[in-house]
Amino acid sequence: MSTNNFSGELTEIPGIGNAASDKLAKEAGITNTHMLIGKYLMMKGPDTVDEAGNMRRVDTVEHNDRFWYFLKDCGINAHRSAIVRAIAEKMGQHFGGIYDPSIYEDDDDDE
Repeated sequence: MSTNNFSGELTEIPGIGNAASDKLAKEAGITNTHMLIGKYLMMKGPDTVDEAGNMRRVDTVEHNDRFWYFLKDCGINAHRSAIVRAIAEKMGQHFGGIYDPSIYEDDDDDE
């Protein structure tokens, strides 16, 4: 994904082709990159309360897992991890603390 501004076309995101774009539109009403990024950012919250009653922020892994399962629920069966990574890396450039790639250093791209 380019570091420049988005054109808005979902297919500019690595892993999203025409079929995935159609599924996102049909299942979630998402028709452009801005909407998909908004969905990703929404999944950073809400914060939750742990068993001890303490407020717990949604960490990087949980955030990306939520987005991965959202894509799965939309019927995206291929390249989910690539889509998550592309969006996470892009948002990490703009929002400090939203993505830490070192967490995934040992992971491969298998889903």
